[in-house]
Amino acid sequence: MDRTWLLQEEVYYALHRWPAMLLSFFVGVLLGWLASQIWPASYKASNQIYVGLNPYRAYSDSRFLALANPKYANLDNYQYWQMTQLDGVLIQDLVIERTLEELRGKDSYWVNIDPNQLRTRLDTEWRTSGIWSLSANDPNPERAKQLVQTWSSIGLQIVKHAIQSSRDLLALEELKEELSMELIGAHVEQQELTRVFGELSDWEDIISNLPKKDPLESPDRIKLLSTVSMLINLDPTLGTLQSEAPGVEAQASDYLPWITRIRSLVSIQLAEVEENIIQLELELDKLSRNYSSRMENSLGLSPNLEIQDHELMPVRNIRPSTTLIIVGGMIGLFTWVFIQLILITQRKKVVNP
Repeated sequence: MDRTWLLQEEVYYALHRWPAMLLSFFVGVLLGWLASQIWPASYKASNQIYVGLNPYRAYSDSRFLALANPKYANLDNYQYWQMTQLDGVLIQDLVIERTLEELRGKDSYWVNIDPNQLRTRLDTEWRTSGIWSLSANDPNPERAKQLVQTWSSIGLQIVKHAIQSSRDLLALEELKEELSMELIGAHVEQQELTRVFGELSDWEDIISNLPKKDPLESPDRIKLLSTVSMLINLDPTLGTLQSEAPGVEAQASDYLPWITRIRSLVSIQLAEVEENIIQLELELDKLSRNYSSRMENSLGLSPNLEIQDHELMPVRNIRPSTTLIIVGGMIGLFTWVFIQLILITQRKKVVNP
């Protein structure tokens, strides 16, 4: 009797041969597991560190009291940003190169390893602040341990120095602002003293041209005393100058010795202020260079970070067992499907030659 070939029937019968399908899958899983056992082993050494972040900390230095309670619109974003910064610092060229330099001093194996190759063997595992895991991979377990210990030690040393530099920046910034304000005040005082000195010189010329025996007119005397008052406002210790002024009935020439004495005092003050300006500019320049150096050393890290060693974990043997088992199982399953397609094709040729 003629038999009609139907694809639905072939699929139906194929799916009902599920024991063979499962057997193919588990054979593939077994082969994947065996492949993972002969796969070249890699060893993973880890060192756990503690990372803390407190944006509301109060510094012991009184300079930081005004900065002790900043308001952050989104603390989670701030924290993630700081953690990302720290993660980037740990694999910076500075850390990698110093790590490689120290490793080469311990083991000649590392002489043939360049910074990029070393970086690929390192990894940081973290979710947020708290316990971080610094990991190193190497075919040799002792070298993996040596690598993670050296990297962790140098990395933490650089990070702690950067955090301290970042904290120093706050103090330097406030001191820099204080010096800048003091320098501005000194320049203002210099300008006022120069103006008073010039006005006194003008008065000296005016009085020298007046009749010696005539008294100084009242409006002129008031203007002269007003000029001296500006000097007293700049330096209250000169308050006796006005009381030493010649009387209302005094001759105009009597004011000349008094004005000369005041000009001499102003000259001394001008010299002191100019010297003070020079010193302030030198201090500000030195402070600016120190600030730039600290800024560079801070590596962009927050002064609110806290970091310390926590625990060195045992070295683990890392094999791609899970991946190879899954791949093996899928290959076994696809092999069974491929065989079923071949069988279906052959039966179709027999039924419909």
